Amino acid sequence: MSLSGLPRVLVTSNETPTTGIDLLRTKCNLTIIPATVSTREQVLQALPGHDAVFLVSHHKVDNEFLDIAGPNLKVVSTMSAGYDHLDVPEIKRRGIKVGHTPMVLSAAVAEIAVLLMLAAARRAHEGRTMLEQ
Repeated sequence: MSLSGLPRVLVTSNETPTTGIDLLRTKCNLTIIPATVSTREQVLQALPGHDAVFLVSHHKVDNEFLDIAGPNLKVVSTMSAGYDHLDVPEIKRRGIKVGHTPMVLSAAVAEIAVLLMLAAARRAHEGRTMLEQ
């Protein structure tokens, strides 16, 4: 907790949806790493003392990450459908809550699959290569 009594939350990129950030600002003391894509070193340097971390990129959360975060860390959340970059058993062993965004890409993946099927059925790639000749 910060001096203001609000939980301290680290956001690992400034490319985060503003709706979520605005909501966090009302209840938390935010630290936002001022980079579109932050490096692991930037995250590890900013991490100590925070109660929660909101991962915008696939930063690996392992023993090193958790040790540097220290005992204050209570929540690890990631803005991704998958969570294989998180060592979930170790995070849970330490009593830390985990959040992620399942199904966030389901519609986009389905649309791409349909697009690829249509392109294959219409032989789009063959047509494009004929235009280049």
